[in-house]
Amino acid sequence: MRLSLFLRRVPAVGLAFLVIVSIAYSRHTLTAAEERVITNWLSRHPGYRRAVARDCSCDEFIRMIRIGQGGEAPVLDYDPYRAGGDFNDDRVDDIAVVLIDTRKERDAFALLIFNGPLGVASEPVFIKTGLDLTHQGLFYGPPASEDLRNRLLLGRFSSDYGFILVPMGRTYRLREM
Repeated sequence: MRLSLFLRRVPAVGLAFLVIVSIAYSRHTLTAAEERVITNWLSRHPGYRRAVARDCSCDEFIRMIRIGQGGEAPVLDYDPYRAGGDFNDDRVDDIAVVLIDTRKERDAFALLIFNGPLGVASEPVFIKTGLDLTHQGLFYGPPASEDLRNRLLLGRFSSDYGFILVPMGRTYRLREM
């Protein structure tokens, strides 16, 4: 079943609330070693900075996910622009981060995915720049439907619009939901 069909079965909840089951099993706080990977990459790419929650303009959605809504468990560390987990089914944790290109005024978001095992000099295996990820977040975990398996999702809050990041060899492909 596609996520968009699944979403239509639950009245007025949207992506953030359906995927909250998934994000309860992911993590949004990166480890110190994972943070060093991002810091190292940023030191070599000074035109970028980490995206932070205020860049999302989605404070209410973040708050609802962190406290739990509709009987769902709270995800205390939810961050719309960071996720960790085994995105490519190789039993090694990977990380996804959203950055901001400080040289751009529009479509300044960039999505980077680093496959594990990670080292300080790790390079992203997937980079997508020129995005507008305002009001959007990363979600990962057990599937909302069989179609999705444990896949990294990027989607707009309160919407059925988004993307699945599908592993393709060592990289990923964005597949529209």
